[in-house]
Amino acid sequence: LLVVDNLESVLPGPGLPVPEAATELLTMLERLTAVGATRLLLTSRQIPPRPLDSNFHRLAPLSPAEGKRLVARILQADGVEPAREGHEDETWIEKLVEAVGGHPRSLVLLAPLVAQEGLETTADAMVRHLTLLEERHPGQREKSLLASVRLSLGRLSAETRTILPRLALFHGGIHPAAMAGVLGIDVDGALEVCRELVGVGLADAEGPYLLPDPALRPALALELPPWEWADAEYRWMEVTIKLVNALYDQQYQEARQSAQGTVHALPDLLAALDELERQVEGGLGVAARATAYATCLEQLVSHLGRPRVLERVVEARRRLSRRLDTWSHDGFAAEGHEVTRLLQLGDIPVALEKAYDLLERAEAAGDAYLEARYDRAMAQWLLGRALVRSGQADAALAPLRKAEASFSDQAAEGLEEASRMAAVALAEQGDALRHLGRLEDAAGA
Repeated sequence: LLVVDNLESVLPGPGLPVPEAATELLTMLERLTAVGATRLLLTSRQIPPRPLDSNFHRLAPLSPAEGKRLVARILQADGVEPAREGHEDETWIEKLVEAVGGHPRSLVLLAPLVAQEGLETTADAMVRHLTLLEERHPGQREKSLLASVRLSLGRLSAETRTILPRLALFHGGIHPAAMAGVLGIDVDGALEVCRELVGVGLADAEGPYLLPDPALRPALALELPPWEWADAEYRWMEVTIKLVNALYDQQYQEARQSAQGTVHALPDLLAALDELERQVEGGLGVAARATAYATCLEQLVSHLGRPRVLERVVEARRRLSRRLDTWSHDGFAAEGHEVTRLLQLGDIPVALEKAYDLLERAEAAGDAYLEARYDRAMAQWLLGRALVRSGQADAALAPLRKAEASFSDQAAEGLEEASRMAAVALAEQGDALRHLGRLEDAAGA
């Protein structure tokens, strides 16, 4: 078995002719495969040209469990005992695996650095850590992720290299529409950038999302001029808010795709939440806008099976909702999610109390804002849900019927979301009737 590592160092960029020296090497490698039982194992950021491209395997990121096992082995090799389950050390390992997106080489290089020097494991901190590695090992690709990334960046087209630094604003997976908004190009142009990055091995792709190499962001952050950061950050915030809204709407038609998109973009979604909260606390942001964002994000994260992330978003939503000056649709949505959250946790008495309070506030508000009528129907539905789960199915029927009637009226007037909620309220009535043993009525519902 002959292993040829880092083959991309002699390959041209995608679509460019292969240099003569590289052609000679590739021809020699091809001939070697015909010698007896000789086998080749090539490692490369990019797929080699024909005929060596016929049998390749793209390495996927490590799962959280695989990443933790790799870090444990690395630390053991350095004489550090592996973290016990639930121990504080295990927390930073989990954060590190998440911050680098399960990238094996990043873990190999960064785990000892973080363990020995007690460094942060946030996505932003990764920029500083990778820069530190480059300072200690300038240009050494085996010890510096930045050195390896810069070689691949040199294979991109001049046009792409000019606009690419703004990609440093992204923390995780990137949707082409979001990329287009930040780079100031159209979606077709963004797709071409994605193809180039994948072609030189600086990113993978899954569905519509680009998954950049963990070291790409730090490398680009060093290239983005200081005077461009503010505009790029503003654009990033706007496209991230649009993405949350799109994912929120998508979950009702394509739940699986919405969940996958949320997972890929989660680092950006959480970073935007933190920035929105900082803006509100500093008097530079609008609490209603930030609360609406947190409420949508909470709904998206609640289906991912990540309790720590969910708790982080819930706490942010609670803090932001307390900053709302007047009762509005955003305030109602935040309080409604609190009732739902309590029901999910099994805290039925508190959920029921809050559901009654929410209905009272919604009715007291009258038609003070555009969505008030819809919110009153939602409050009736939430109260009905809470009553069913508290064992008061008989009492739940009245608010559920009121909710269904109101949603049906609004659906008839053209409100699409009300149509879906009318069906949900009707299904909830069926559950209540089954609890009461009225099976024939439940079947009719």
